[in-house]
Amino acid sequence: DTAQALIDQTAMVLPHVKITELLLEVDEWTGFTRHFTHLKSGDLAKDKNLLLTTILADAINLGLTKMAESCPGTTYAKLAWLQAWHTRDETYSTALAELVNAQFRHPFAGHWGDGTTSSSDGQNFRTASKAKSTGHINPKYGSSPGRTFYTHISDQYAPFHTKVVNVGLRDST
Repeated sequence: DTAQALIDQTAMVLPHVKITELLLEVDEWTGFTRHFTHLKSGDLAKDKNLLLTTILADAINLGLTKMAESCPGTTYAKLAWLQAWHTRDETYSTALAELVNAQFRHPFAGHWGDGTTSSSDGQNFRTASKAKSTGHINPKYGSSPGRTFYTHISDQYAPFHTKVVNVGLRDST
């Protein structure tokens, strides 16, 4: 009860901020959005807020349709265009490296660790149907089709690498 009262009091004094505004502030500190360049021209996205909305749709697994429906003034077509031309595996990887490095340089991160050790774990997500590369039976997850995302996290709590792993028998042992 005391802990909940403290949580409630703290929540009342915290400002209510849109997540895209928070991401814009983080981008001011780190410049991570500069890595989301246009596939052909190499140009930066003209609308940084729209780029962050597209990234957020990926991050929370909401999808572009639902994100467009929940963001006034945004359309599916705008988000889909930005996603197709500016967000790729390599742009996510370089932006993530920028964020991890910024966290590493921050003095507070040293309280968690020195950044030289890590841990890794897989998170399984079920898929609607079996694809050729998803394997057939996994000792841990059974015969349900799915993919495992294997994430490496530093001792400073920064996820520095993620790999998609097939959930077949060979990959799970």
